[in-house]
This record gives sequence, structure tokens and C-alpha cells, in this order.
Amino acid sequence: MSVTMDDSIKRWMAKRKTALVIEIMQ
Repeated sequence: MSVTMDDSIKRWMAKRKTALVIEIMQ
């Protein structure tokens, strides 16, 4: 497991969480 892969997963998770929050707020 490379650091770049872990960073990509964290970034993807953050993006998903942000999208979910935006949907709830609208």
C-alpha cells in the first residue's frame, strides 16, 4: 500500500462526504 494510494482514498472520501453534506443542506 503506497502513500499516494492512501492519499487518493482520503481525498475521495473527503469529496464524497462534502457532496453528501451539500445534498443534505439543499
